[in-house]
Amino acid sequence: MNVVVLVGIAALNDAEAIEKFVPLIPKKFRKETIDVLVVDDGSIDSTADIAEKMGSIVLKLPPKNYLGNGRARKAALAYAIQNRYHWIITMDGDGQHSPQIIPKIIQKLYQGYDFVRASRFHPQPQKNHLPPGWLFWNQKITAEINRITHWNLTDALCGMMGFSTTLAQRILPLLECNCYGYAVEILLKLCFLFPDLKVVEVSHPAIYEGTSKLKQYQNPQFLQKRRQRFLLHLEQIKELEKQLFF
Repeated sequence: MNVVVLVGIAALNDAEAIEKFVPLIPKKFRKETIDVLVVDDGSIDSTADIAEKMGSIVLKLPPKNYLGNGRARKAALAYAIQNRYHWIITMDGDGQHSPQIIPKIIQKLYQGYDFVRASRFHPQPQKNHLPPGWLFWNQKITAEINRITHWNLTDALCGMMGFSTTLAQRILPLLECNCYGYAVEILLKLCFLFPDLKVVEVSHPAIYEGTSKLKQYQNPQFLQKRRQRFLLHLEQIKELEKQLFF
């Protein structure tokens, strides 16, 4: 039986980006099938319709007060486990993650790595493509994650990552965050469960243009909200460290 990979995309009002990048996701790697799941986290646009038109599996979550994509990411993990996929790769639906990186992630999983992460700062930061302040805050948060995990990551906040559904099955019951803190939570809880996890990064371009949704990353008001979120990430790291490692 072929190994089957699920690409799980967390999407909210991302019809424009979904229409552009989902057709670029490879259907196979070597002889293995790659399926695409779009988790529609309460969109009011045509995200679900476009995703279905592109041939994706669509999972629609009920609308809620949106505070981040943690809920959609966990739904993707649960779907991968329930449907017995071998590996899952998670992506954001706004177009900032490149389908061209998917084969690189699968290749690293084939090589025996347990947890493969895309990084916008590996091996060097792409400063010209980053929103103002992005590098500073990401490096600060990544340094705190590395202090605890000793994984020597360069990008702790990138949502594009790949791992086995066996690993997903172990970590999913521990994931509580339905908001933007998912990225931090999964790192620290994986380290808590599996301190010797084989972790590797693959280089990923910094993409913050190409769709109307990505253009907001240059908006001063949007960036101010992001700075507040970065501060919340630092507080979250402190709380999780106390909870898990003390």
